Amino acid sequence: MLKPCDPIARTGVCSEYRWPVWNYVRPLRGIQDFAAAFDVLEAVLSRLPRTQVVSRDGSYLHALARSPKGYIDDVEFLAAPAERAIHMRSAARSGVFDFGVNRRRIRRVRRMFRAETARRGGR
Repeated sequence: MLKPCDPIARTGVCSEYRWPVWNYVRPLRGIQDFAAAFDVLEAVLSRLPRTQVVSRDGSYLHALARSPKGYIDDVEFLAAPAERAIHMRSAARSGVFDFGVNRRRIRRVRRMFRAETARRGGR
């Protein structure tokens, strides 16, 4: 399971927990080949500025994203085979408000993931 986002501070988003609603984002759904999907996610993350994948195993990927001012956000992905989904989390390590940065990051990852999987011919 991914770590829940802070229910009071608006510093991140996560697809694994629907409460509080301002922290919720939809997971990546319809995944058939998780290894290929994680390859795509790793490629997508490598193209994001100031973002580096720090660990990956069969069902989990963890990256760090640094803001221009040096703040660090954790970006995580977790396979949920029973749901045919990949849960996503992007959250600041500190602060009380992220100005929507983490939600925009996840939206961008989702768009890039869809485009890259289409380019590669499927999921």
